[in-house]
Amino acid sequence: MTSETDVLVVGAGPTGLVLALWLTRLGARVRIVDRLAEPATTTRALAVQARTLELYRQIGIADACTQHMLRLHVFSWRPEFSRAGVLRDAVYLVRPDGYVALASRQGGAAAIASYLVARTLAPGKRA
Repeated sequence: MTSETDVLVVGAGPTGLVLALWLTRLGARVRIVDRLAEPATTTRALAVQARTLELYRQIGIADACTQHMLRLHVFSWRPEFSRAGVLRDAVYLVRPDGYVALASRQGGAAAIASYLVARTLAPGKRA
């Protein structure tokens, strides 16, 4: 680090970038280094936890994030779901009109990301 840098942030993923933004707003001189030579073209943070959103609100970026988010709902499994054809440990992407756009037993978050990227609903390379 040089005398012009107070903090060196290693990693330009979601955590490193938010940390750098936070420190900059507190007056620290920050330098970010990452192993990639250019910005990533795919998501590196598929979900944002409630506590993270609270921190985003404190630094003024929560509204920008929530405008572009896809809300995920998680529910506890009950045996009667299988009678309705809902599989345990599967991922379902349900449109607002109730249509099931994706159901996958493999892939989890990666399956959702791939589905959204393929339909240009999320940034990244087309599948």
